[in-house]
Amino acid sequence: MNNEHESNFWIIDAETLNELQILKAFVNFVVSLKYATESDRQIGSEINYLIKNLDKPETFKDWNIALDIFDFDIMYSQPKKQGIYWRTWAIYFESDTLEIEAKTNHSDEPLEHYGDDFYYHASIFFKKNIPCDHIYIEKDLKEFVADAMNYTNYITPSLNEIKIDIYTQS
Repeated sequence: MNNEHESNFWIIDAETLNELQILKAFVNFVVSLKYATESDRQIGSEINYLIKNLDKPETFKDWNIALDIFDFDIMYSQPKKQGIYWRTWAIYFESDTLEIEAKTNHSDEPLEHYGDDFYYHASIFFKKNIPCDHIYIEKDLKEFVADAMNYTNYITPSLNEIKIDIYTQS
């Protein structure tokens, strides 16, 4: 990567980079679940490498990993049934932004977090020139990881379809 391209990126400080390494525990947990495939585990290793190197713009590419619990009956019902249809813990690196989120979706509030269960959102923007702070981390990342590891607490008789979504850009 040439210096001109590197100059388009803000370089994360060592303290924040170190703090973000806890996300590898989330990746390792998700790919160790019985729902993960061998391919998921390989992609998980690559995502861990990308997390380790968030201070190196030459390694940047889009990726995501999510642990989801669905109620497909509510999600796809016609006429629309009411209730919680999705619980997710996700980490995305897209458009040079890292986003970390845990939330619950309800048919009454499909775009925002619903209820008083654990909610988490953090963003880190790696583009150099942006109109806001580069780092938005409100709560300790360990809370996100701990809640994800207790995902079974969110399973109900209908909210019980567990899926892993994992991807890296080629």
